[in-house]
Amino acid sequence: MTLCRLFFRLLFFRRLWGVFGFFLQIDFVHADVGVGTVEAIAGYRLVRKIGEGGMGHIYEARQLSLDRRVAIKILPLEMVGDESVVKRFEREAKATARLSHEHIVPVYDFGKIPGEYFMVMEYIEGGETLKQRLLTLSDQGQRLTIEQTLDIMIKLADALAYAHGKGMVHRDIKPANVLVPS
Repeated sequence: MTLCRLFFRLLFFRRLWGVFGFFLQIDFVHADVGVGTVEAIAGYRLVRKIGEGGMGHIYEARQLSLDRRVAIKILPLEMVGDESVVKRFEREAKATARLSHEHIVPVYDFGKIPGEYFMVMEYIEGGETLKQRLLTLSDQGQRLTIEQTLDIMIKLADALAYAHGKGMVHRDIKPANVLVPS
């Protein structure tokens, strides 16, 4: 079998898996095949899925070359075919990588492999989203204190002002996109 034919069979399998993998409750990215995954192509080993948003699935991973934990955001397969989404994902990675602020998660890398686009970011140890924190507190019949609320809002406003000053506008500010320390 020629390399070209093998490549197209892998792409076909990948598309098929993207369609039927949902019914099996398995993500192709976790398949232990070593071909066509972020691990095999880019030097990262995925550890576990830690989140999901409108623009991708977030995984805890290990960057093999530097032996460090990172977070990898992978554009979902169903979005890869939309050129405007792919371009927006790449613009987000490039714009965020230019920012250096204590309250903005740094982007380390951006990559493309057949059928997948991914962004590598710093892994925030022990962090949870503001949404998770608010839900936990609500379940316990509690709220954030005024001091906690002000601390979060001041840090968020500082980060947004910095990004805006660099020409970047965040278009999806919501509690699910704000990390707070545990």
